Amino acid sequence: MASPSPTQFSAALVLLCLLVFSFSTTTSSSKVAVAPPQVNEHTISKSSVAASVEKVSLTVYYSSESVRSANFIAYNLMKILENGLIDFVDLKLVPFGKSRLLKNGTILCERGSKECELNRLQACAMNVIPGAYNYYYPFIYCTEVIVSEGKTTEDWLQCLEVGNQYKDSIYKCFTNGLGEKLQLHNAKVTASLNPHLEFVPWVTVNDLPIRHDTRNFIRYVCKAYRRGAVPYACRGEIRS
Repeated sequence: MASPSPTQFSAALVLLCLLVFSFSTTTSSSKVAVAPPQVNEHTISKSSVAASVEKVSLTVYYSSESVRSANFIAYNLMKILENGLIDFVDLKLVPFGKSRLLKNGTILCERGSKECELNRLQACAMNVIPGAYNYYYPFIYCTEVIVSEGKTTEDWLQCLEVGNQYKDSIYKCFTNGLGEKLQLHNAKVTASLNPHLEFVPWVTVNDLPIRHDTRNFIRYVCKAYRRGAVPYACRGEIRS
């Protein structure tokens, strides 16, 4: 993949700065958080660190409208940005979950069409916003907080304001067919899992599922990290 242009990088950096603040947007009935809570200086991955370590693969297969998935992504996964472990992780998010891909190419989502729409919208955000996970995370965080709090799906659209410089591109992806192609890709990736996905969120560390122990996912990442000095975030996590 080509490196982002200076313009793209500047725009992405603006997005990343949102990670340092917490704010909300008022709806007709309540306030919905649209940015992650404040994090420390470790949030911004340092290229010198990232280039010198052998990263642990961490993949989250999930359904965007599953409350359990939402809670994990919005609150548990946030910890690796807070403690700097993101520098040692190759993180991928796959919004497909237990949806089914039919022979005619149609996707049936476990929780109906709205789940398919949000899966597609998130896949588009990941595809359109340049940079790594910490660049598009504000948008994913926003939508998953809405799901975790049981708010209406109409509130999704306000999440586009988190990355407003990309909202037109995200919406274009969502409506022009690219979103469907991204969903088909996620369907194939999910179907190729061995062992197969049993529930969501399905979290793998170096391609091995940690099953129901998602609350302790950092411990698995730390145990899987074998090269170089032990990351600061892993001190106390590694067990013999």
